[in-house]
Amino acid sequence: MSGNFRWLIAGPLLVNACGDSGGTTASGGATEGSTGTGGASNSASATEPTGGSNSLSDSATEPTGGSNSLSDSQVSLTDATDSNSNSNSSTDSNSNSNSATDSASATDSTSGGPMTGDSASSGGTVGVDTDTSGSGGSSGDTGAPLLCDMPPAGFDGPQDPDCEIEPQVGAFNPVAEWSKSTWSVGPTFTQVMAAPIVVSLTDDNADGKINDLDVPDIVFTTFAGGGYTSPGWLRAVSGDDGKEILNIGNQSINGTAGVAGGDIDGDGIVELVTVTNGGVAKAFEHDGTLKWTSPALGASIYSYPAIADMNGDGKPEVVVGKSILNNDGTLRATVKYGIGSVAAVVVDLDGDGNQELVAGNAVYDVDGKEQWYNPALADGWIGIADMDLDSVPDIIVVGGGKVRMQTGKGVVKWDVVFPGGGGGPPTIADYDGDGEPEIGVAGKTGYAVFESDGKVLWQKPTQDASSQQTGSSVYDFEGDGAADVVYNDEVRLRVYAGSNGAEKLNILGHGSGTLFEYPLVVDVDNDGQSEIVVINNNYAYGTKTGVTVYGDKDKSWRPARKIWNQHAYYITNVNDDGTIPQFPAPNYKAYNNFRSGDLSPPDGKKTPDVVLEVSAPCVFECKDGKLVLWVNPGNIGASPVTTPTTIEVLGVVNGQNVMLGNQELPDIIDPGKYLDAVAFVLDPVGLESITVKVSVKEQECDLANNTVTLPGPFCE
Repeated sequence: MSGNFRWLIAGPLLVNACGDSGGTTASGGATEGSTGTGGASNSASATEPTGGSNSLSDSATEPTGGSNSLSDSQVSLTDATDSNSNSNSSTDSNSNSNSATDSASATDSTSGGPMTGDSASSGGTVGVDTDTSGSGGSSGDTGAPLLCDMPPAGFDGPQDPDCEIEPQVGAFNPVAEWSKSTWSVGPTFTQVMAAPIVVSLTDDNADGKINDLDVPDIVFTTFAGGGYTSPGWLRAVSGDDGKEILNIGNQSINGTAGVAGGDIDGDGIVELVTVTNGGVAKAFEHDGTLKWTSPALGASIYSYPAIADMNGDGKPEVVVGKSILNNDGTLRATVKYGIGSVAAVVVDLDGDGNQELVAGNAVYDVDGKEQWYNPALADGWIGIADMDLDSVPDIIVVGGGKVRMQTGKGVVKWDVVFPGGGGGPPTIADYDGDGEPEIGVAGKTGYAVFESDGKVLWQKPTQDASSQQTGSSVYDFEGDGAADVVYNDEVRLRVYAGSNGAEKLNILGHGSGTLFEYPLVVDVDNDGQSEIVVINNNYAYGTKTGVTVYGDKDKSWRPARKIWNQHAYYITNVNDDGTIPQFPAPNYKAYNNFRSGDLSPPDGKKTPDVVLEVSAPCVFECKDGKLVLWVNPGNIGASPVTTPTTIEVLGVVNGQNVMLGNQELPDIIDPGKYLDAVAFVLDPVGLESITVKVSVKEQECDLANNTVTLPGPFCE
């Protein structure tokens, strides 16, 4: 390559390391934010469920008072316990989505290798300094030398589609990690019948930022008794133990209104949007402060808002029912026809870089201009994916007891009767590992999975005569390439094998009068593994109220994202830190699922392969007595890196093995992608050699290219 020389580190590399030029740093990740409010601690004992029909009870100790997404430090996977006392220690590691993160964070552990050493405590490590002067830069091949005051930016690289190994299959042994069913304020408002969301609202690691390094929080609305059409409370609890974060009452928020979360004002922190009994939208800051109230919208009290930057201007819009709002709550447009039931769906259907509001019988632009309308089509619940693998998105519509597939222009490809009666929000994923997407739909008397041509793959009996329109989630918990369906009807929580519907879990006692809710699969406590988040109400069925979180007793479930920000969720519609992408990557190309958070290929074999790269000529900078080391982590494997990437810098100083620096990066690294460079500022005095290591908490197809050794002396 001309201009920007790049050296891939696949083993030991010899580098001349003296005073090449300037040094600043950059890393991809979360944007900065302000400190959030804390809450009271809550402990809950959990009873372990077993397969088959059974009753599960849990006794929850209630909190006192109370007012995303990776771990606050290196993730430590500990044995499952019946209490929810997960602890998250703080770290100095941060990242910024638009510019550089520059500090090498300190920990007291290493991940093995040719050297070991003890790091300093309280934010420093032996021989390491930090620099917060990072500036932006680009990495394009311009033919000009890389300027040394510009951090090497992320770039595209090679990928190996044959990077695969036999999966280390985990077990499916769910255990209730905690339940939350009583409240310090509004104590009678315990019923939950709206799908929750998961975002980060508090600065749990005390680094001055609220982002995906903090513990995620679960947000939902509650009502009292059977009053689900009455005003209720908007609540948030911590994902690691259920402690109360927010309790918002006296705002006329409907007790079953949907919630959407995302950074709508560009401050780097998530805001919350929901709907009142008067049909208006309200936005709240992360600490519960009312941000704005929309004009009268006439929105359904059951509306699930959506947040998206529809026109790519850097200012996200908020869509509630037929209304498109600016990010300050002012009304931008009102559409005329379908709205996709009560859950707004926004996606770029035509690939022009602008996103559209998609209904079952109409599509609109950001200003409410009709792109097309077909009066012969019924509106309904919406899902978007490339069903026929022709590289363009299709629209799945569920409504009126039928399921249909249509093109982005509304041309119907097939239309079939739903065998279970009714039909709720479609979940689209590769259920059976055949490389093609399927559609899961829950209805009145059954759950059914449809092939991409409309044929039924399998169906199982369920019970939901209430709304007949609940939803589901899909996730490959065990890493065996077979997805599992998580579904909660009026009386039971069930998990089905995605390939054939075999029942893997059936818990009696989880109940709901049902509206449009569904369980989530999220890493809700930053333990590096997925959990199931289930809501409960008992005014008509079941024995539970509030929220319950399930994890794996054996700590073997695959990792998941730490965010699920709205009902019409898809992976690329929100960044890990809750910011809203200006131009989101097409989810139907990257993951081809909808209402699923599973990032991995469906065959269970394809794996990532993390590597390091050092850019030349600015490999090092020796300046002001400090040695600056640039590192670009990348992935040349066949599937995304979905767990945190840890970079460790070890060295030999005056004959002693020491830890020089450590940084954990929360970013997902897609195949063929390299992240922005991370800088480690080192003291070169007595430094005889440097070893740089990169690691992830998941399988790789090649571990031989994770380490580089740089012999000294340096800056002499």
